[in-house]
Amino acid sequence: MMESLATANILIVEDEKIVAWDIQERLEKLGYQIAGRTASAKAAIAAAAETPPDLVLMDIQIEGTINGIETAKILYDQFKIPVIYLTAHSDDQTLAAATQTNPFGYLLKPFQTRELHSTIQIALQRYAKERQANLIQPGVANTLNCLDAATIVTNISGRVTFINQMAERLTGWSREQALGMSINQLLSMVDMTTHAPIIQPDLTLETWGNPTEPYRLNSNSGKEILVKQSTSSICNAAGAMIGYVIVLHDITQQITEQAALQQHNQDLEAFQIQLIAQLSEKTAQFDLAIAYMQILVQLLAPKSLTQSPKDLVQWTLQEFGQVFDLDYAWVALHDECNINSSVIYEYRAANHRPDNWHCQSIVNQVIALSDYPDFYQMLFLGISWCNPDISLLPPSYKMTRHANNQQLISPIFTKQIPGEPPVIMGELGLIASGNSPWSNPLQMQLITQIISYAASISRQSELAAIMQAQKVDLEILNYLKEDFISSVSHSLKVPLENMQQAIGAIEKLLQQFQPIPTVPISRPHELAQTQAKLHNQLNILQKEWQREYDFVKMLLEMNTSARVMEPRHFHQIILQPYFSELLEQFSPQAIRFEQTLSYEIRSEYLIAYSHRSTLTQILKELLNNAIKYTPPQQTIQLSAQNIDDQLELHVTNTGITIPAASLSQIFQPFYRVPRSNPWDYCGTGLGLAFVQKLVMQLGGHIQVESSQKVTRFVVKLPQV
Repeated sequence: MMESLATANILIVEDEKIVAWDIQERLEKLGYQIAGRTASAKAAIAAAAETPPDLVLMDIQIEGTINGIETAKILYDQFKIPVIYLTAHSDDQTLAAATQTNPFGYLLKPFQTRELHSTIQIALQRYAKERQANLIQPGVANTLNCLDAATIVTNISGRVTFINQMAERLTGWSREQALGMSINQLLSMVDMTTHAPIIQPDLTLETWGNPTEPYRLNSNSGKEILVKQSTSSICNAAGAMIGYVIVLHDITQQITEQAALQQHNQDLEAFQIQLIAQLSEKTAQFDLAIAYMQILVQLLAPKSLTQSPKDLVQWTLQEFGQVFDLDYAWVALHDECNINSSVIYEYRAANHRPDNWHCQSIVNQVIALSDYPDFYQMLFLGISWCNPDISLLPPSYKMTRHANNQQLISPIFTKQIPGEPPVIMGELGLIASGNSPWSNPLQMQLITQIISYAASISRQSELAAIMQAQKVDLEILNYLKEDFISSVSHSLKVPLENMQQAIGAIEKLLQQFQPIPTVPISRPHELAQTQAKLHNQLNILQKEWQREYDFVKMLLEMNTSARVMEPRHFHQIILQPYFSELLEQFSPQAIRFEQTLSYEIRSEYLIAYSHRSTLTQILKELLNNAIKYTPPQQTIQLSAQNIDDQLELHVTNTGITIPAASLSQIFQPFYRVPRSNPWDYCGTGLGLAFVQKLVMQLGGHIQVESSQKVTRFVVKLPQV
């Protein structure tokens, strides 16, 4: 830094040595100090970097690839050193090129010493004033460029003297464009609320350092940026104000985040309000559900279940009336054919005046459903009426309406299957003043369900009582029937036994009858024919007696098995020898009827755990039945196999198909398949019924299947 203009330190850049020595000599005579002499741009920049001069006298045409004009620009940009051009050329092109670098002076060779001195003095004075005006030293400028805030420096008149890199990006103006520009031209800002342009006021002490409200900055690049501005003054050493520093902060992201946060808070507040409303609604529903649950718990309590059906519904209606402060309520039930609806139960509040509108009872009122189709059609669809049009109501229900009350009429159902219409058994009517307790569908549904439950219990209890009475009557009838069968069977058994004795006596007489040898026989062939006829008639009598005796015996056995279950002892039965022995008994009959009789056992050592005599009765009856109904040239097979923990016994015969309509009735007593067998055999219809009873006594199950001329009886017995 020079102490005065006369002692300035000057660097000479001249490629002609004689001219350089001449200029140095003149300067020294004028009292200036010489910082050095160089002939090229490289040497000049190195000398300035080592010892910065106060001024540079720069020849435009110097050594090297870089001329004096370019060198002067480098010296000023890097070191802020003022330059005076020296040139022997005064053409317009050279002058224009030099003017672009904003030089501090321009001397044409040759020049006078006085001219040199005055140009140097003017340049040094201008540089001193500009330094004072710019106020920013190179080190300070570098510091301001490193700040993350946009910083602008102006002189006292508001002209830009410095702008850092952040401010360049923010405003969209480059440093070259911004220097010397008015601050109002550089900062085009509008109010965020009114959208009016903001003019920077005269900067006074009152506004220094006070941040302004956020504004919208319209940058030179076309962007809109939200900024916040603060302003401070710059004073010299004497305390005089010489300029201002304006700092701009980009708050676009901050404002955006604040707006998002504010919106988020508003959303949270709205959500909180919604949650509170939902919580209030759920709390009200919960309180109502508790009231319903209390009624339901009391309804299911043992004390309630021991009440009569009528008292149970009346008690439930009474509880609803008291809990929900009803004025009136009733329950009407339909008859079995849904022709009439009768009001059976009612509740009336005790605190109403005797002359009130609902004083008259509607109990025992009968309504013909067909007279009010529009009203009952909705109920049969499972839809409740809430304050229905009075013109739709039956007269009895019209009596319950009043201008100041609320009316609900809901269907009472016995059961509801998803996807199917409900089964309606009546309707429930509720009357309340003011706010009704059935303000939403859930409340209506709960009320209807509880009343329906009570009504269903009532109806089921009545049906159970009827069924119990019918059961007693049926047991009496069964006892009388069994007693009658037993009496008849015993009555028939005695003469049948007498007949058996008579048949045996006749048979013995025929065997003892022989012709007397001494008595001549005139017609011996007639005697032989008579004897043959007697034997034939005796065989028919014996056969028919056996049938009737078996019938009476089976009646007695069925009657005995139905009344008394004797304890049965189970034993192991090896099925292969057991089946072989059993089929031998039926072999003569099968041969006589030209049938093939066989058995099949998948395991040689298959064992059954059963009661032997009972199992034998079952299989004999099934085999006997198969032989009776199997045509000639057909097969009958007895088979066995173990499946899981069960023994399956199959009796299969071919050649006949039992009609499907007969399969479900084939085990009923006295039922016979309506079809004659090839031998015109007619059974009693008790055999299969007796077999079913025996199978059940063994803890098993019997079924029959028949199709495509194959019939199979399947007996399933548990194996313990």
